[in-house]
Amino acid sequence: MKTIGLLALAAVLSVFGIAAVAQQQQPGAMGGGMGPMGMMGMMGQMGTHHQQMMDNMNKLMESMSAIEAEKDPAALKQKLAAHRALLEQMRSQMMQQGERMQHMQQMMGGSGNNQPPASK
Repeated sequence: MKTIGLLALAAVLSVFGIAAVAQQQQPGAMGGGMGPMGMMGMMGQMGTHHQQMMDNMNKLMESMSAIEAEKDPAALKQKLAAHRALLEQMRSQMMQQGERMQHMQQMMGGSGNNQPPASK
């Protein structure tokens, strides 16, 4: 049970980390010739992603409560499997969002990493 709780906590912290990074992005700071329509599209996508993550987080919390209250071992096993599937779905969404953020950073002229270029 502690492991599941820690996984849920890690998922929550990851979601808030992504949201914090997204909020730090300011329209005036973006370069690369991105117009207002492109910016609004990206903001809409981030808002949609954030809402999906919040919905999934609420489902995870409900699932965790049901797991904690379950007494039947067979039913508990089913609930744990459903909880794992939801965690995997969130992980996939977060990975996709990370890839989109890297792509956006590259479009804005960033390299996508903070490593110096390799010398020849």
